[in-house]
Amino acid sequence: MDLEMLVGWSASLLLFITVGSQVVKQYRERSVEGVSRFLFVGQLMASVLFLVYAVMGDNLVFIVSNAFMVATALAGQLILLRNRRQARGASQR
Repeated sequence: MDLEMLVGWSASLLLFITVGSQVVKQYRERSVEGVSRFLFVGQLMASVLFLVYAVMGDNLVFIVSNAFMVATALAGQLILLRNRRQARGASQR
């Protein structure tokens, strides 16, 4: 593996750990405090565009990284919706 690929995969791994940790934390805490729906919508839109860009440029590091980002944006949005629904239900009791 050359230096360029090592740097790319290292950055990708750090991104996976950072974003994945946040989604897991949000899932476990079941909190909606401070979480914007636009965060995940914006992330999803940007990641889809970056994924298309990466495919067009045939860059495997960016393809894998942005495919993961699309998945985390979708997971984050679903978790946010679930947490908000549960928070509304709890406040109505």
